[in-house]
Amino acid sequence: MTYVWGRRNSAARMQVLMITVRAPYVPWVLAGISLLMGSNVQDHLMGIAVGHIYYFFVDVYPLLPTSKGIQLFRTPQVLKFFAARESDHVAAASLAVAVAAAA
Repeated sequence: MTYVWGRRNSAARMQVLMITVRAPYVPWVLAGISLLMGSNVQDHLMGIAVGHIYYFFVDVYPLLPTSKGIQLFRTPQVLKFFAARESDHVAAASLAVAVAAAA
């Protein structure tokens, strides 16, 4: 998630241990910090690899002329339903109340 966020917000800057880092480099900095602390870096590197694959196939590949706009990864509707913003639920509830009042 950090990799995809960093790619989509490439102009953002973050403070990591008093060092200012541009968003695309945050996952790498976190992996480096884990390495310096003697922790397992494999999880970080796997996350970066998976994030890169996801970012490429969702944000880059559909824009290439050879892809013809095909999107290989799509979010399942059930996940979209459960992850809908609270404002969406409030708007849907208000609409339901308005429809019920009109009937």
